[in-house]
Amino acid sequence: MHTRRTTTIVSAVLILLVLVGGSSPVAAGFFVLPSTVHDSQTLERASDGWAYVVTDSAALNGVPPNTWLWHDEDVKYGAYAFQWTTVRHSSGSLVGPANRSVYWDMSSFTSKGWLDSGSLVPGFWTIENTTDDVDLAIGWDLPYFALALEDNVTVMMDATKMTVGILNVTTPAEFYHVILASNQDACDIWVAVRGPSGRFIVGEAGVAGGDITVVPMCYDGLGDYVFYFWPESYGPARVSLTVSVREVQPVDLVPGQIEQGVLSGSEWRIDSDSSEVLYEERVPTAITYRLTPPDGAAGRLSYVFNYPEFSTGTYDTREPWIVANANFSQSGILAFVDYLSPDDGTWWYMGVDNRSYYVTIMGLDNVKFQILNELVDVDPLPVNRDFYIESIWDTITMPAYYLRLPTDSMVCLNSTELTGGGFDWYFLTYHEGVYHATSMFDAHAFSVAYPMYLPAGDYLFVAVPQGTGASGLYRFTVGPVVDDSGTFNIDDGEVLGIRMSTEILHHYALNVTLKTNYDVRVTTTVTVIDQFGSRRSTQSALLGHYKVGFGWTAYGTNFTTTDLGLDAYTPVDEGVTFVAIKPFGTVNLTGGAIHNSMSGFTHTFDVDLVPYLDMAFNGTASLDGRPSQGVDTHSFALEEPQDNTEHYVVWVTVNPDKWYNVSVYTRDVTDMEVSLLQDVDGKVASAPWSYLDDTKSGDIPDMRLGFGSLGSRVALLFEIDRDPLVNGGYLNITVREMPTNTITAPSPPTVPSLHGPVQTSESSDILGSYGLILGGGAGAVIAAAVVVYAIRKRRGS
Repeated sequence: MHTRRTTTIVSAVLILLVLVGGSSPVAAGFFVLPSTVHDSQTLERASDGWAYVVTDSAALNGVPPNTWLWHDEDVKYGAYAFQWTTVRHSSGSLVGPANRSVYWDMSSFTSKGWLDSGSLVPGFWTIENTTDDVDLAIGWDLPYFALALEDNVTVMMDATKMTVGILNVTTPAEFYHVILASNQDACDIWVAVRGPSGRFIVGEAGVAGGDITVVPMCYDGLGDYVFYFWPESYGPARVSLTVSVREVQPVDLVPGQIEQGVLSGSEWRIDSDSSEVLYEERVPTAITYRLTPPDGAAGRLSYVFNYPEFSTGTYDTREPWIVANANFSQSGILAFVDYLSPDDGTWWYMGVDNRSYYVTIMGLDNVKFQILNELVDVDPLPVNRDFYIESIWDTITMPAYYLRLPTDSMVCLNSTELTGGGFDWYFLTYHEGVYHATSMFDAHAFSVAYPMYLPAGDYLFVAVPQGTGASGLYRFTVGPVVDDSGTFNIDDGEVLGIRMSTEILHHYALNVTLKTNYDVRVTTTVTVIDQFGSRRSTQSALLGHYKVGFGWTAYGTNFTTTDLGLDAYTPVDEGVTFVAIKPFGTVNLTGGAIHNSMSGFTHTFDVDLVPYLDMAFNGTASLDGRPSQGVDTHSFALEEPQDNTEHYVVWVTVNPDKWYNVSVYTRDVTDMEVSLLQDVDGKVASAPWSYLDDTKSGDIPDMRLGFGSLGSRVALLFEIDRDPLVNGGYLNITVREMPTNTITAPSPPTVPSLHGPVQTSESSDILGSYGLILGGGAGAVIAAAVVVYAIRKRRGS
């Protein structure tokens, strides 16, 4: 409810008002009109008439500005974000002349797997003139203002632009509450905060139109805290937001001690003049607790709420909001944050380097709560055997177990879920400076359970019931990881991981051969997993051996081969690649028509990773696409058509952050697909044909493709079909670097450190210089302070 109410409410609400008490004291603040930094740049067009644009890689952590494109004729555009396994793409036509607002995706965050902390990659754009000639320019601006610690700043923002608030922190702290008030009904306002470390310490939060909220935020060191505000307005051209950053002292939540509190206050009050019942927005009560578990300890937070009840049904109390923060990372760009459900009542966590978690409970309406922090001596996770768990009756019980892995391992999870939908599983671990909360899929049988690579370390596994009275049988199959190719013994129903050395942009054949000297047949699953925990390939084969005379021969087949690096779906990275071997369903071939099951039988496998080019490709070539080498080209002579699809690879040396056009001329080619692999600091970024096709112009036999380079080396993979009745043709590839306009996002301006309460008589000049333009009447020398909203200081707020 965002409008002022003057209706008299029934007595149940009046009782609530008596419980709440009087109004809160008020705090002074300042009106702000943001200052603006802006710039523009004429876009150079290449000889083909197109303009190519890329974000400056050095500015990927800069502020994404509000951007405009000026064009005096009609144009077409394409926007591309080349990521690890895909390409985000959008395109369209723009009618000119125009100076239009456009959203340029300055960068995108991409991660290869749960063990990859992620990377920021630049965005690319292509602009094509659709008339004889076109002039192009790009402009951007960045509204900004300074924030004052311990005081209120009300900013009047342009509803169509992202605006930046900058808080310069010069004294250490532990924790902050950021109070946001949207001062109109018709606008939701979102916020993200990047700290001095370069990480986002608030990933995304917001305040609904007309509401007030509290956003908890960790201290991230001395320096600038950059607040990104973007409104979603439903009408007003300018919108008003009040921001107050308050340092708070968290309350220690000692293990084993129950804390209780009241989220006091209400947005209902009695008017002192008219005695009418009114509704008025107010700051929620917010209490932050500090939890500091020992390193590696398993912790459990339990909490319950008691809501006021009214039999009239005229008033619904709001659910509290619970947020957990910590000043360690959960990805390469984001500090740890977790949003807890007020309904579950249980939150598991894990001790990390003796550092603290901060749990903030926010709300109103005199909701009472109790909270208990426990360090739990959880049981070891049962491995390589079935075990039963249940959530008794209608409770929401979350069992937890510890798994300590002294060495790297492969883990499979399968289950028989009995009632209530069973349980979903996730695990917590801290690996190489990043805290992970990762889900794990449980299959209905070992035969279809995917192996998951877990590096050596401590893991806290938590089971989450999917319904009341959930129960099930579960089995974690854990196997070791060994090094390099060789001969290995693996029992039926177990899993073995093998760590293979690989080179990026190389191509391999992975051969797995059954060497068991026994009359057996076994289903064998071979899974390829990259070093970041992502599954690259899985295939199953029925392998068999039986004795003929004095030797052994294949029963059907006794080997399986997996091709790696021949397409965009199975490339390998620099360093290592993991192979998981999982035999199951062994039967004795001498057991007659029925065969005898041989569970647990030990098999012998040869596993070999073979680099190969001649067997994989019909032709290979290397080109240098850098301008200093000129335009480079290669032509493959197509001889007699092959029975199957033909494969060709071209390795190209390129410059990072440039756009490249690839011209492909062919004869005697009926169909063609092209994939792209890029070396980005030892990690492969791949673009399959389904995405690269978006850059295509023309078609066979005269086709042009394009890509934005993320590193210094790429591989272009060509897969072609030919007319079997035609003998002779060519596949000609030319790679050309295009003039690429580099757009540099502006850095946040430098602002002074402002600490409230700010004295207006002494600060008006400097505040005006940094965006704090104080509001006042005409001719006012000193701006009057304005009442922004009520803040009552409470314990922990």
